[in-house]
Amino acid sequence: MQSLQEIILCNGCGKLADKIAKKVNATVVNNCDTKIEGFYAVIGCPALDTSNLLDYDVVDLNMIESKFDNPEKVAIAWINSCLIKPEYETEVIEVGEDVVYFGDNLDLIFELNHAANITVVTKNKKTIKNLYPFKIKTISGEIRKVDGKIGNFDVYIDGIDLASGKRINKIKASVVILPEGLVNEKVGIYTYGNEYKAALKALNNLGKVIKIKTVEVNNDICGAIKSNIEGCNLCLACPTGSIERNERGISINSESCVGCGFCSSICPISAIQNKLIPSDLLIKKIDAVSNKNNVIAFVCQRALGDFYIYEGKFPSLLPIVVPCINSVSEVHYLYALCNSEGVIAVPCDCKYLKLDCFEIAKATLEAFGFGGLKLAKVDEIKEAFKEIKKERKPKVSVKVEGKNKREAWLRIVEGLSSFPLVKEKFHLHSFGKIEIDENCSLCQTCSFFCPSEAITRDVDAGKIRFMHGLCIGCELCMKACPENAIKIEKILDFSSLAEKTIFEDEMIKCIYCGKPFMSKNAYEKVRKASKLDKTLLFCPECRPKAILESLYNEIIKEEKQGD
Repeated sequence: MQSLQEIILCNGCGKLADKIAKKVNATVVNNCDTKIEGFYAVIGCPALDTSNLLDYDVVDLNMIESKFDNPEKVAIAWINSCLIKPEYETEVIEVGEDVVYFGDNLDLIFELNHAANITVVTKNKKTIKNLYPFKIKTISGEIRKVDGKIGNFDVYIDGIDLASGKRINKIKASVVILPEGLVNEKVGIYTYGNEYKAALKALNNLGKVIKIKTVEVNNDICGAIKSNIEGCNLCLACPTGSIERNERGISINSESCVGCGFCSSICPISAIQNKLIPSDLLIKKIDAVSNKNNVIAFVCQRALGDFYIYEGKFPSLLPIVVPCINSVSEVHYLYALCNSEGVIAVPCDCKYLKLDCFEIAKATLEAFGFGGLKLAKVDEIKEAFKEIKKERKPKVSVKVEGKNKREAWLRIVEGLSSFPLVKEKFHLHSFGKIEIDENCSLCQTCSFFCPSEAITRDVDAGKIRFMHGLCIGCELCMKACPENAIKIEKILDFSSLAEKTIFEDEMIKCIYCGKPFMSKNAYEKVRKASKLDKTLLFCPECRPKAILESLYNEIIKEEKQGD
């Protein structure tokens, strides 16, 4: 038995193990059936016995040696990337053993009965006949809806318990199996389609289930809603529909979330954190494989099988395996490209793929006349590689800095700005450019509502400044403005990313303390509406003092006149 080492390679897997062992500080075992134990390891052979290993990644040296040019470089990069692991947050859920099945597959019913406490809901007389005398609990009727979560579902039924004759309106269930179309599938609710596949999923989730936390939301900085005004909706394009807006910001349905990472990668202000592969950890993975003369490939973990069955050779790539291509943001694409010869994103065939961040990265490169970023299925990699080699890439050193993703993107753009712009404007819904007209009263509502600090107000100078590069196009400023003075265009304009003054007005200074406190425009509006004049020339802090002093002086004057 081989005790835990971080990297375990096998001599039975060709010559590659010996060639790279010292370079990656690996332990080499002699037999493919060696048992590995411990918490985590990167193993170079899928045949190694991992029954006593809690977690592991496979870097298949046989596959790499047979399918890649320069297999040593590929294997070393792959291993180094795998060694950078997140610390998963887990929750143990006591699910129970109660299965509710709505259907008529008798073979499936009897098999489920051996493994769980099953309740059958059916209206089929043949099914009812074969289940009599109802040793398996049988309800004649239909399922209307299902509420709750795995381990604690309320199944609403219109039916009769055939053993007792009692009407049944609701029963509890650990998991539910039912036909497609009645309710949306989520963890614990399995719809068919293929009844056997649904039943297998249900059985795999009985007893105790370890659930990994996929995302974390900070609604204190989220721009989805503020003071009941709806704003940013970027993450609401979640491919599984797992995100909803609420009065505090957003909530994520962990039952239907598949952990693709789209919400985290699209959020400009980093209000959503991907717990499966945090942004800073992915940056470290890029650093671990970076090589100015090689192409980096972000590979969806579900696409690895396509590498295995591919007939032919791949060019020398530096792979970074990710849970889903959706988890790669524009910052990761651009940072990887600035530290390599090119970048290829390799998705699987899943229906959840979103390319918003990929398109932002492409636009950023196109603005300065660069290429080098491609999206390719496994069988398209060779062609994408050839195209990358022909394209102009940025040779610039950049750092990922800033308190959120948008600020990090701006730092990268600053690095690219040493090259001339070749295209200025791109229509992208995650960027905005605002204009403020003469109705503005410098009231600071817009700067208060702005979640990205793109809008600031300088009271002393009577100016509103706007940084287009930080604007996320949420429209909160426009919707909240009491003067309807703001218009917004959903556009990314590389020629005006920097902060600039977009409105200014003369400021009225308090005649008591001298502090600027109101714009001339606001003063004129209030003066006309209130028909006051001099009273408005005092700031809110000084106005009560001035009134009291005026009253006091008036009283003194009257007393003197009385004498």
